[in-house]
Amino acid sequence: MREMQHNRGQAYALEGIIGAVIVVSALLLGLQAVDIAPWTAGDERATEDIRTQMGDTLDGAQDSDALRTVATCLASDDEPHPNVAAAEGVTTEFGDILANTTAESFNYQIYLDYNTSSGIQTVGIDTGSPLPNQPTATVSREVALYDSDIVRENPSCVPRIGADGEPLTLEDESGDIYLEDQDPDSELFAVVRIRVTAW
Repeated sequence: MREMQHNRGQAYALEGIIGAVIVVSALLLGLQAVDIAPWTAGDERATEDIRTQMGDTLDGAQDSDALRTVATCLASDDEPHPNVAAAEGVTTEFGDILANTTAESFNYQIYLDYNTSSGIQTVGIDTGSPLPNQPTATVSREVALYDSDIVRENPSCVPRIGADGEPLTLEDESGDIYLEDQDPDSELFAVVRIRVTAW
């Protein structure tokens, strides 16, 4: 009779071990079936929404020629004027477009990439928003500038007037401003990529 109780104890122990293995296996399978996408994909969806809206904004600015003003509006140091992105106070057409479409929703930084004899250069337009530690969306558009495009200045980006009382063109200012004439033998002056990083 004692032998029988000993066998029964072993059977109970074996049954407990098998039951524990089944429970642990079920937990592992159950955890693999949990969809964590709502926590990880939220940032990707938000970033894609920002990219879409900023892309539409830049398309509208390009259609109205406001991106040309971004590249040709200069500060006193003949670099791009930081006011071109201002969404409050004295604004440009580009600033108005940003104010009406994205300024309430997003922060952004604006960069201009352009070719020089020493390679591609980048200049940033300070919008007062430091880059964050979170996902960002970057959208860019290219603008072809021509010798006859007017150089602009001051916060409202009015045409720069020469000594003869006429507006100065990129060709007139060649060598004095941040852009170089990329093809002196043609009407094309430069191609500038306007890049917006938003979050």
